Amino acid sequence: MTPNEATAKQAELNLLAQAMFATKIDPIKAEEIKPEDFQNERHRAIWRAILTEVRDGGEDAPSLVVIDRLRTAGDLETAGGASYVESFGQYKIDRILAGFDKASAALLECSKLRRVGAIARQVADAAEGWGDSSKTALESLKGALDSIEKKSSVKVKPAFYALTEGLAEAFRPGLKTGTPLDDRVNLAPGRMFVVGGRPGDGKTTLTLQLSLHILKHNPDAVSLFATCEMTEAELALKALCCLEGRDFIGPLRREEPQALERVIMGANTQAPILERLLIKPSRSIDDVCSDAHRLARSHNLQCVVVDYISAFSAPAGTRLETRTLEVGAVSRECKGLAQSLECVVLVASQLNRAAKAATKPQPHHLRDSGSIEQDADSILLLYRPDHDDEQSAAQLLVAKNRWGELGKIELVPDLSNHRFGWLSQRNEE
Repeated sequence: MTPNEATAKQAELNLLAQAMFATKIDPIKAEEIKPEDFQNERHRAIWRAILTEVRDGGEDAPSLVVIDRLRTAGDLETAGGASYVESFGQYKIDRILAGFDKASAALLECSKLRRVGAIARQVADAAEGWGDSSKTALESLKGALDSIEKKSSVKVKPAFYALTEGLAEAFRPGLKTGTPLDDRVNLAPGRMFVVGGRPGDGKTTLTLQLSLHILKHNPDAVSLFATCEMTEAELALKALCCLEGRDFIGPLRREEPQALERVIMGANTQAPILERLLIKPSRSIDDVCSDAHRLARSHNLQCVVVDYISAFSAPAGTRLETRTLEVGAVSRECKGLAQSLECVVLVASQLNRAAKAATKPQPHHLRDSGSIEQDADSILLLYRPDHDDEQSAAQLLVAKNRWGELGKIELVPDLSNHRFGWLSQRNEE
């Protein structure tokens, strides 16, 4: 055991002993300490039980009450059993312990050093050629240091202030796309928008098209497109087809003469837009968030696309009990990214297999939909009744829309050119 580990263990024991035998626990001070600040799994379970008692109005949390809380939550075995919880009484008797404030300060300091140390080891591994890239590791370290140095504070504002000062910010204009979507959904920065569809319906095409529309109508904007299925060149070629309204992929596959030259000519024509579409092949939501934060410091990052959500690994590579919980963690990370960077996050999501093709999709048809449906500010669902006919009419169903109306937008699939047509007088390609 290292000196720091010994100090952390002592700090955890001291704090729990002080908390369980205090005549009164300050709820504000207790909330400053999170279960994850404890290194020992038993201690995390015990602290969760103490916090639960305090949050429910208990002024103290004696060991017998903590044992009851643990038993009710099914965590008594995780906490080491009743005998381990009761042992803190003897621990306190045998020692002269520092007060609650000093014990909590020591615990939080150990937690901070542990987090920095873990990321510093990632940086060291990256320097040796293992694990993440050095850029990703350094961004993670920088973000952790920034987070640790920020003083925590409870930001509570009265309703009067929110109405007189904050309303304009909450309802600020969204990013324009020049499509009928502008009349239905406000693509406001800080919000997460989900585009759902069955495999092959065109959800990647639509999210890419919306991203390109944003770049076209917001000349200073930059968009980051994270894809789990395509290389940079493949997605860039798909984007060129969408912008030009013609198929560049078929001639390349058929090795037609001058096919590559036509691609280069088209790329030069669309360069003002393509240069602001940044592509990241990845299945790590941590990598996407790291790159997004880095880009936001040097570019006018207005849009991040995640295609598609259920293919991305949970933050920190966490393995949760079910894939639904893991996707929920990715969803919360996407929502947090939108809020922290004040950008639009477009998330593509597959529909589950239970959703029949002939039935109009609903938000609960989103695969692993629990958290996705809750986190999304708006949900747009592609509906193509005749999936096999690429030219048949389609609809974009606005199935969820905070502060807006529900409805539908008529589309015409033009999938050979990797885009959709908009049935409206405002149709702009």
